[in-house]
Amino acid sequence: GLLRCGKSTILDMLKDDLLVSVIAADHVIQLRYTSEELDDSMTAKQMYRDIKEKMTDSERYYLLLDEVQEVDGWEKAVNSLLEDSNTDIYVTGSNLMSSEISTYLTGRYISIPVFTLSFAEYLEFKKDSSRTPKELLNEYIRMGGFPIVALGNFDERSSYQIVEGIYNSVITSDITKRHN
Repeated sequence: GLLRCGKSTILDMLKDDLLVSVIAADHVIQLRYTSEELDDSMTAKQMYRDIKEKMTDSERYYLLLDEVQEVDGWEKAVNSLLEDSNTDIYVTGSNLMSSEISTYLTGRYISIPVFTLSFAEYLEFKKDSSRTPKELLNEYIRMGGFPIVALGNFDERSSYQIVEGIYNSVITSDITKRHN
């Protein structure tokens, strides 16, 4: 899915569900590869080693890996973790190409596209608003269905800057991917 459409929030919700279903907290490993704490030049081998280090027994581990495209060769690390460990792995990324995934994970993954909010979802976010559905539809059309915009109380200019920043980031990333 696009940047800022809710992928990380979905992973957080999954983590909460796992913990409620009596999965031990130390068996749910959540890593965000956009974190400033991570090395910019992280390799797939380093990613693999860092995760394996956190796995201390042979019981099932749940790996929640956010924005994995930030690690070159992440597919190799994930494939190795699937082969070498008792894992259930969930990955998100803003520009994951199905060809990248299918090269290493053929038959071992389910792709779930995540989109911006539908208008019905947008209305749910705005349920406490005093505006009419028609006014909210006009706002939705003008400013888009990004959760950050729907949750915030931004003026139109600020909303456009947020959406433009998301759009420019996607375009830049796509151009970089095509040239590499």
